[in-house]
Amino acid sequence: MAVIHTIKLQKDKNDFEKELIDSQGYCANAIKCLERAYSSLSNNAVATKPVKDRLVWLNSARLILQSEKFANYISPKAASSLAMYESEREYWSHRFYNLLDYTGSRSFSMDKDYFAKASNIPGDEIEERSIKVIYEIALSFDEDKDPINNVSEFSRDELKKFHVSQCGLKAYLEEKIARREGRTQSG
Repeated sequence: MAVIHTIKLQKDKNDFEKELIDSQGYCANAIKCLERAYSSLSNNAVATKPVKDRLVWLNSARLILQSEKFANYISPKAASSLAMYESEREYWSHRFYNLLDYTGSRSFSMDKDYFAKASNIPGDEIEERSIKVIYEIALSFDEDKDPINNVSEFSRDELKKFHVSQCGLKAYLEEKIARREGRTQSG
């Protein structure tokens, strides 16, 4: 019985280690897909707006979807791989957001022809579903999970510790605290 129990424990340990190793691979591949998707859409991070090409948009969208597929294979037991993927996804999400210039007053997306005329070939347009995938990752910020929300704002006592050379910053923060206190008292 003891031998059988030992063999089972060893098998469980081996299965767990294999699951962790597999999850590391899935994580690495998921991140690589996000990197490639961004690189393709931004012309290797050279372009200031997305490349105007139907196939580039399709390729980027497919890579994003492949990244999500790999991420779904990461084991819930592989906490470090899950955390790594989430932080990298957040990073690339911000990169896509900046590339799309979502709220820019002179953004490429204000021009219908950017999408409707993706090349000199008549009828060559950016595919709608690829637009959706790319915009979804760019706008996927989760305010509830944002770690910055767990950081407290400066207090007046903390400002007392500032060096004299930080007088401009200190004045700015004092105004912020005063406005915050004003909202609290009137609210």
